Amino acid sequence: MMYVVTHKYFSLSLPSGYQKLMVGKNCLGKYMDGYIYDNQGNNISKKNSSYCEMTGLYWIWKHAINRHVGLCHYRRYFQRTAVIGFPGRPFPIEILDQYLENYDCLVAQRVYASRAEKTIYGQYCSNHYEKDLIILASTVEKSGNLYANAFGTLMRRDYFFPYNMFYSSRELMCDYCSWVFPILSECENYIDTSKYDLYQKRIYGFFAERLFNVWLLAQKKKILEVPVMQIGTSFVSRFMFYKSQKLHQFSDFLSLNSQIKCNSSEQ
Repeated sequence: MMYVVTHKYFSLSLPSGYQKLMVGKNCLGKYMDGYIYDNQGNNISKKNSSYCEMTGLYWIWKHAINRHVGLCHYRRYFQRTAVIGFPGRPFPIEILDQYLENYDCLVAQRVYASRAEKTIYGQYCSNHYEKDLIILASTVEKSGNLYANAFGTLMRRDYFFPYNMFYSSRELMCDYCSWVFPILSECENYIDTSKYDLYQKRIYGFFAERLFNVWLLAQKKKILEVPVMQIGTSFVSRFMFYKSQKLHQFSDFLSLNSQIKCNSSEQ
C-alpha cells in the first residue's frame, strides 16, 4: 500500500493500491469518504505542525498491515521520469513491488546541495538553525557509533534523498520508525520552537528527511533512487531543476575520477 500524505482534500485519481492519508486532522474540519485520518487510533496527529508528514508515517507504523508500504505526497509521486512524465500518473503499485524484488527500499532521487552550501550540513544550516542540528547530532550519537558515523558521513555529502518518501517492506519501515521517533521525541526536550515562524516550526519533518538517510547508511540497505514527479510545477521548472541536478552529478563524477587517478599515481 502506498499512502499519499496530504493536509488538504484533492481530486487526483490514484491507481489501485494508493490510499489518501489526511494528516493534522486535529486541526481540520469535516471527514470525507476515500480518506483515512492520522488522528484515528494510536497517533501523534497533534504534532503535525512540527512533524509534517511524519505524523502520517507514525500512523502507518501503528496501523498498516500490508506486506509492502510506502509514503508519498499529494503533489509528489514516484514516476519513470521527473521531467517528461505525465503529471498525475504515479507508478502503478505493481511496478513498485517489482522493484522491491531486487532492492530493500525505494527512495526519492537524490537532491544536491547548492555550490554555496557545499554539503548537507551547509544546506541545512543555510535554510534552518545550526544550533538545532548540533542538538540532533548529539542525540543521534546516543544511538551508538554506527549511527553517529553515518550521521557524519551524510553531513559531509553534497546530496541526500529528500521528502521522507519511500516504498519498502513493512518490516523495514517498522525498524526505521522504532529508531527515528524516539530521537525526534528526545530532541523536543532540548529545542524551543516557540519563537519560530510556521516554516521553521516544521523542524522535525526536516530532521527526519536527514535521519532517514542516516538510518539507510547505517543499516547498509540496498536502495533504488526513483524520479519524483511534482504536481503543479511547470515543465520549464522541472527541466531547470533536473538540469542543475545533472550538472552536480557530472561534477561529482569528474571529481571522483580525478581522485581515483591521483590515488593510482601515488601507488
